[in-house]
Amino acid sequence: MSPKKLIVAVRRRRALFFAILTGTLCVVAVLTALRQPVYEATTEVVLGGAEPDQEIARVRSGEMAARVSTSLRLDTVAGFTADHGPMQRLRALLGQPLPSARAVTQTEIVDRLVRDLAVRHPAETLSLVIAYRAGDADTAAQIANAYARLYTGGAAGGSASGRIISTAAAPPSPVTPRPWLNLAIGLVVGSLLGFAAAAARELRFRGLSDAGDIRDRLWLHHLGNIPELASVLPNAGSAADAVVQSPSSAYAEAFRGLLTELRSSGTAGSQVIALASALPGEGRTTVAVGLARTLALVGESVVVVDADAGDGGVSAMFGTGASVGLAEVLGGAVTLDEALVRDSASGACILVRGRDRQGAPALLSGAALRGLVEELRRRFGNVLIVTGPLATAEEARNVATVADQMAVVIRWRATPDHVVKEALKQLRGRDVHIAGAILSRVDMRRHVRFADDDASVYQRQLSKYYS
Repeated sequence: MSPKKLIVAVRRRRALFFAILTGTLCVVAVLTALRQPVYEATTEVVLGGAEPDQEIARVRSGEMAARVSTSLRLDTVAGFTADHGPMQRLRALLGQPLPSARAVTQTEIVDRLVRDLAVRHPAETLSLVIAYRAGDADTAAQIANAYARLYTGGAAGGSASGRIISTAAAPPSPVTPRPWLNLAIGLVVGSLLGFAAAAARELRFRGLSDAGDIRDRLWLHHLGNIPELASVLPNAGSAADAVVQSPSSAYAEAFRGLLTELRSSGTAGSQVIALASALPGEGRTTVAVGLARTLALVGESVVVVDADAGDGGVSAMFGTGASVGLAEVLGGAVTLDEALVRDSASGACILVRGRDRQGAPALLSGAALRGLVEELRRRFGNVLIVTGPLATAEEARNVATVADQMAVVIRWRATPDHVVKEALKQLRGRDVHIAGAILSRVDMRRHVRFADDDASVYQRQLSKYYS
């Protein structure tokens, strides 16, 4: 994945990214809090012999450790014998009483002293640096100073003529853990994990988000975005009425822009536009009603034909009570004039589905539909046909052939691209001109995270312009 696509993936999946980043930082913070602080106290003494390696070995010997243990009576020092494990640390942080320290043997004490002791000989000097680490600052300083005193006093073969250059003081802060360093590491690790999770999630996501997705994954022209009504007009009543009641809104402007794209993408004289989708519930009816009212409000003649044998949503959205419609006209039961209904809000004409749902699929596949469309073409400047879902309805694919062009309505970030591709495959071999795709029900408040190459990424500026 290229850096640009990775950034886009993180922007689209920023909730996941920040959840992983926050979780990683929380884990690091908890582990840091549970880890017992370790303090290091350092003292420096004059080298007592000619061979530094031999002197270091003498200081780190078990005999020297036994002398230190005896001189300080470490078996009775709480800062040395206490259990500093994670569970004990958790109990301490929660304010719970700690169990009494268990007795430790001399062998355990010697082993611990040797393990936590560091002795080094700085280059080009005649000194040894003795450093000891312990869970308690005072204990670390006491043990380091005890080693220095015993070494300069000749214990374990050391030189009695040596002297202490500097004594160890109780360190003010631990050497581990280092909270800020741990958090920095956690920030890096959490970011990498967040990047990986966002990229993996986005690669697996097959919904369509913007013009780039339409172009790159469907090889179609992006005609426009129809917003989710609540994202641009939170107080609007219905999508059908918003175009009429708020003609200067971003919602109404989306339909005007869509109309311009449809006309520029079609051939000269294209009057009949089929609005199709791969699946039910993608917004075909909403788009048709919005386009019809947009055209009617500027004085153009337009008719909406509900050719979806299974839905009948046009009648409900326009609020008509028509009892007869397309099915009855195609069956010869009524004339076209008897079936047409006028929209009182805009003046657009409507031909609803009709009551005969059982016979509608057969009628939509016959020659009568083509004749009806030619009649509508003569009487209206614009004919909008709402088809059924292409993926499941054969009659929807037949209806698309009588239109001058077809627009595919796709629900934003919901319909998988492979479903749309499979639906469009059903049109192969048929005389269908696909003008492009429309993304419907776009949440314009969230769209800025997902869009890369269309004007809707400037939603804040546009919302101020239309408000």
